[in-house]
Amino acid sequence: MSIMKYHIETKCQKIPKETSKGTVGPLSKFLSNSRKHYTQNEVNEQILKFFVAGNIPFNQADNYEFHKLIQMIDIGHSSAKPLSGKSFGDACITIQLWQ
Repeated sequence: MSIMKYHIETKCQKIPKETSKGTVGPLSKFLSNSRKHYTQNEVNEQILKFFVAGNIPFNQADNYEFHKLIQMIDIGHSSAKPLSGKSFGDACITIQLWQ
């Protein structure tokens, strides 16, 4: 018997692979198909926090690749709309990030 097989059979915790509800265990949440749908305001708030925390110039929000990345975020039945560099000030007031 190999050392690995011995270890698995004697030392590793046994985790059930399936139940009537499907897969269980540490990876079940990660592997599930359910995803949280965010609101546009939640996405905007996180974008602003990212830019401010990283001291990233707001004009980087106009980058084509950044727009593609933001549009990959699911906000219900559509894609998130990226902020432009010029709209950051309005979004900061709306979200009240500076309180």
